[in-house]
Amino acid sequence: MPEYHQKISHTQFSAGMPIIILVHHYSQPNISHDSLLYAEVFTGNLYNEHFATICDFGAAFGKNKFSGYGYYGLRQKPKNYKPDEFSEKRERIGLLSNSEIQKLNQSNIQTKFWNRLK
Repeated sequence: MPEYHQKISHTQFSAGMPIIILVHHYSQPNISHDSLLYAEVFTGNLYNEHFATICDFGAAFGKNKFSGYGYYGLRQKPKNYKPDEFSEKRERIGLLSNSEIQKLNQSNIQTKFWNRLK
């Protein structure tokens, strides 16, 4: 809501705005909302990639000091990351596997914009 922050106006609302707010939420030692958000993925109210992004940032910048669902390996990865380490977690929420993402990245179907998002 605009009243939550002085820099938010009614013209800045978008699907991405809540994601930005939640990612920045984890830059301080704040409580995790992962369990609530996890349920919203299955009701269709939250995009699975947005959830994984929030969890990745919470794990990376919370430095394992704060509760949460941990890494999905989509946007942020731990130091000793193994490519299939999070495949079961990713499959549970319907994310593409690493091999599927690699196939998309190598295809001519995806635009340059997609490749910039990696």
